[in-house]
Amino acid sequence: MLNQYYAQSLACSAGSTPCAWQLVESTLPAGVSFDPVAGVVLGTPSRVETGLVTVSAYDPAWPANVTTATLSLTIAPPPFTVSIPPAAVGQVGSAYQLVSSVTGTLGSATWSIVSGTLPAGLTVDPQTGVIAGVPSSWGTTTAVVQAQDSWRIDRVDAKPVTITILPVLTVALSAPSSGQVGVPYAGTALAAGVVGAPAWSIAAGALPPGVVLDAASGAIGGVPTTDGAFSAVVQVRDSSDPSRVSAVTLNIAVAPSSTEIVLYAADATVVNGTWVRMADATAAGGSSLWNKDLAAAKLATALASPVNYFELTFNAQAGVPYHLWMRGKADKNNWANDSVWVQFSGSVNVNGGAQYRIGTTAGTFYSVEDGTNAGVAGWGWNDDDYNGLAAPIYFAATGPQTIRIQVREDGLALDQIVLSANRYLNTSPGAFKNDTTILPR
Repeated sequence: MLNQYYAQSLACSAGSTPCAWQLVESTLPAGVSFDPVAGVVLGTPSRVETGLVTVSAYDPAWPANVTTATLSLTIAPPPFTVSIPPAAVGQVGSAYQLVSSVTGTLGSATWSIVSGTLPAGLTVDPQTGVIAGVPSSWGTTTAVVQAQDSWRIDRVDAKPVTITILPVLTVALSAPSSGQVGVPYAGTALAAGVVGAPAWSIAAGALPPGVVLDAASGAIGGVPTTDGAFSAVVQVRDSSDPSRVSAVTLNIAVAPSSTEIVLYAADATVVNGTWVRMADATAAGGSSLWNKDLAAAKLATALASPVNYFELTFNAQAGVPYHLWMRGKADKNNWANDSVWVQFSGSVNVNGGAQYRIGTTAGTFYSVEDGTNAGVAGWGWNDDDYNGLAAPIYFAATGPQTIRIQVREDGLALDQIVLSANRYLNTSPGAFKNDTTILPR
């Protein structure tokens, strides 16, 4: 065989002594020769060809006893063999390469795919046999890769190759960036491109105490127990290949407990009718909501569909007793300009019955003057009881609530609204008259 060492000893018989050899003529293939001393045809063939050698054998004790023979030697080409290493797993959008090789080439090899398909985006180089490219879709495909030797048309070999391309693994969040102590928090981490089962974990940082990540579903939920800013790296791992991971950072700002609620009237998101925002250096945040004194008649009950009102939203906890306090200022310090009707979207009494609901004529009220002939002066705090301590207000469900303030007597400015379950449950935040108390939101 080409380029492989060859040795073949010749033998003779019927002589009286070991025979002697003599080269008569040789056209042996290149790299091969006859050794007459040893009687051996040997060497390393360097060409694929057929050659002849004519030798004579004689008896040294009787030289006339001689014979001649012509022998043929054909050098075979080496096997033409394709080799393809195990294919690595690729990923959509990432460069991929698989290097094929061939041995035994006498001319030049030409590569092709003779059956099956390569993943979209990959091709085989016809000169080198390298399979390469950037996969554009994921899945598993099998192709038969063939090489052909230009030295002779029948010298071909082919091998199958199976290549798996995985999708890009990504994580997205459907989760609020804020929460509140005592209020249920819910979100979800979503994975795309998972081939096996997703396994979720917190790779760095931490979720708020009371909030957890479900390892199987990616659900994020719980009831925060601590306020503050929290940052967690939410990671997913593909069970089909543990090296495939993706992560995203979730930032959550948790507000303090909703048992202490402070609202600034001027922050109202809904302001209708005769209510207007007024700049006032003595008011919380530097402005108030004011309903001008137009000498309108006092409303005996709240209106189900008022024209003159404003609304704010807040979060409350179900079943918690809240004391309502408001700070107002009557035009001209006149007691006839000192009250409003107050309603809520989900308020209930201690027994759970609907109470003071928006859209009804039921409401509680706030009056700056704390009792008959008590008088008013400047800003003053009071609750929804005239000359006493009001009963608490409850809410049917934990979560967002709306408070609606509508006209009872015109000529009143409001700047602060407090719903307190602890600090001001039984004590006013400030004075009934000439108050200067500004509570932080």
